[in-house]
Amino acid sequence: MRRDRELSEGEREKGKELANTVTSALNNFSFEAVIKAAVEELANSHRTLQQCFTQLCFEWLRHMARQEQRGCFDLRNEQSCKLAAKVVAVIGPDGALPFI
Repeated sequence: MRRDRELSEGEREKGKELANTVTSALNNFSFEAVIKAAVEELANSHRTLQQCFTQLCFEWLRHMARQEQRGCFDLRNEQSCKLAAKVVAVIGPDGALPFI
């Protein structure tokens, strides 16, 4: 992922929209069912979109690993940060997936 430039206003707005969609979907009592359904849908999506989604997941893990390094977590997300740090230790902090 390119990190050498500032995001445009449009990119920031699309990112905010995506984050709001994801958090809204996760903020309900059928959380596990929603995740299962989303995984099933993503598994049937175009392979390039699967690659892009995996890149999103890696970027999130890298972010959470940085939070763990900074001690910037509490009991609600501590295990997410610690697990992310372990994953990033294996995949590396700068790895990127190609957009094909």
